[in-house]
Amino acid sequence: YAPSFAPAAAARALWLYPWTLLWPKGYHALYALQSDGNSLGMPAWLALGLAALVTAVLWFRRRRWPAALLVWAAYAAAVLPPALGAQDGEVYVYLAYGYLGCIGFFILAGAAVRRASGLAAACALALALIAGSRAETRHWSDQVAFWSRAVARDPDFSPAVGQLGGALLQAGRYEEAFRYLSARRAAAPDDAEAAANMEILKREAPGLFRAP
Repeated sequence: YAPSFAPAAAARALWLYPWTLLWPKGYHALYALQSDGNSLGMPAWLALGLAALVTAVLWFRRRRWPAALLVWAAYAAAVLPPALGAQDGEVYVYLAYGYLGCIGFFILAGAAVRRASGLAAACALALALIAGSRAETRHWSDQVAFWSRAVARDPDFSPAVGQLGGALLQAGRYEEAFRYLSARRAAAPDDAEAAANMEILKREAPGLFRAP
């Protein structure tokens, strides 16, 4: 990728984690570098501009809001290295990376709740997030459901296609697994996991590999 690509991808990652935290709906466990089908779809210039603006504001207000600048810096330090590494060119965000980085946001939010009205608002927000998360979990009931949804949202996202093939293989749905694993192998011949799953499929359902 061009030298300018990594900062742009990292800036998008910077906003994706808090967005999925505040809006727990329609997210994946991992996100593609180039596809808008399973990312924020935020233009790189906007992501970079917002990151620069927030950093500048917190820096100039550091004497009044020192904790905010510290939390922002700690958050960036936690979530940016994986994005800057570009994850082998396909994936730049795993939501699991956001848990550690976002702890500071909760500490700030807790420090802000000092009155009964603030506590009531915090409880209302918590209930709304619980409801949204509960609705989201139906898509996480099993591997097939999870990866089927990912592929439905972005059929060209090859890593999800391979994961769906592996999940279908484990479920014993060999014909479907063959279709998705073949697509993943065609898109990423060096994917060792897809190759291993294909070998298992050859042993379990050799008839799928025979010429018609």
